[in-house]
Amino acid sequence: MAGIDVVHIPLKATGEAINEVLSGRAQAVIAASIGALAFAKDSRVRLLGVTSPQRSKYLPDLPTIAESGLPGYQFDSWFGFLGPAAIQAAEANRINAAVSKLLKDPVVLARLDKQGIEPRDMSNADFGKLLAADYVRMAQVVKASGAKID
Repeated sequence: MAGIDVVHIPLKATGEAINEVLSGRAQAVIAASIGALAFAKDSRVRLLGVTSPQRSKYLPDLPTIAESGLPGYQFDSWFGFLGPAAIQAAEANRINAAVSKLLKDPVVLARLDKQGIEPRDMSNADFGKLLAADYVRMAQVVKASGAKID
């Protein structure tokens, strides 16, 4: 979207990627919020923006990439539960209800908060829509990048 040429350097951990930036061997990194939060006040790093469609509650003064001049940009990471294609609707709904209950538990919410995770409780149908939209968006990214599986 930005029309820039970027080289992907596969590393095993966010800390390793941030160390590459700190050492000057890499110019930028897209890091998970928990990795970036540790460097929010570090003068050796400049946080440029969050990739989600809305600002992070953990860094409310940091604009989104879309706000910073790339309208429509969004790269939101998420965790979800997936099951086999043949799972019965009743079983999927039971699992979803259990996860929903966990996402209301203050202890669970406090632990997620410490990790910089903002949970979203979604229905199975809404999660399916999210997956479908991400699939389309990421297919466009892969096609535009020219990436190939070796």
